[in-house]
Amino acid sequence: MGMEAFENLKTDPETARIFDDSMTSMSEVVDPAVAAAYDFGKWGSLMDVGSGNGMLLASILKAHVGLRGVLADLPHTLDRATQRGFLGGELALRSTMQPCDFFREVPFGGRAHLMKHVIHDWDDERAQHILANCRRAVPADGVLLLVEWVLPEVPLNCIERRADRWW
Repeated sequence: MGMEAFENLKTDPETARIFDDSMTSMSEVVDPAVAAAYDFGKWGSLMDVGSGNGMLLASILKAHVGLRGVLADLPHTLDRATQRGFLGGELALRSTMQPCDFFREVPFGGRAHLMKHVIHDWDDERAQHILANCRRAVPADGVLLLVEWVLPEVPLNCIERRADRWW
């Protein structure tokens, strides 16, 4: 997704709802596995940067009872996250939301910072800028954790053959 597509989510509630529903469907499968695969609790605090509706942070907080979390995203995204309610109930006592534009600055406040499916959306220059902002925010005794898709390399001739078959 390019910048324009994300900008459209601010002004088009129906598109934002469809996008959120799509991300939630994928998260229902991925997030519990991410929460179980790593000892997030050892950090004491976790800032989930740019991950949207709060479902991942909720899964992690449920799996790591002593952990406190911050959902950091754009204000309109945090509004939609509040409506979704994944960080409600008991989790509201251990979580907060903080406005964040990771192109400008990533907030301080967590020993661990986490980004899920964020970096792959941007070209190299923007991705490097986001990561540099994260580096400034992560304390010396902290960590930046990335959850991204890993795709196997496919020989170009396989793609060409598939494209010929598909078109």
